[in-house]
Amino acid sequence: MGFHQDTLLDVNLPPQLVTLIMTCIENSSLSVLWNGSPSAASKPTRGIHQRDPLSPYLFVLFLERLSQLIVKSVDTGAWKPFRVGKGGTKVSHLCFADNMQLFAEANAKQTETIMECLDMSCASSGLRVSIASYYRPYNLGCLNFSL
Repeated sequence: MGFHQDTLLDVNLPPQLVTLIMTCIENSSLSVLWNGSPSAASKPTRGIHQRDPLSPYLFVLFLERLSQLIVKSVDTGAWKPFRVGKGGTKVSHLCFADNMQLFAEANAKQTETIMECLDMSCASSGLRVSIASYYRPYNLGCLNFSL
């Protein structure tokens, strides 16, 4: 079983719906209009196209899985979240429609911990993070990036 199927089953979707979604993911094909004529169909080598109607839903499930990994890392003490005020609420991450902000103490060890969480999530899902394009460290210990 792959990442998508595991994730869909973990959120307790009915098995028939999981099978239908997996069929859509595994059997998709693309063709390009060239001078008004469609090219021969080709099969994507990784997952589904970003503009596929299923893409946003699967991405939210990915963010949920990544969030669970971050919470686990915070609970073990490896990830030191940003604290809002003295003795205030701890914030480790915020999820948005198409990106996520990560908060941690501003030091090299925390950067390593963050990268470990991202690497584990990306390895299991097949997604990639472009740190070079989206990495913006802030003085507060915040990383802002898009997947």
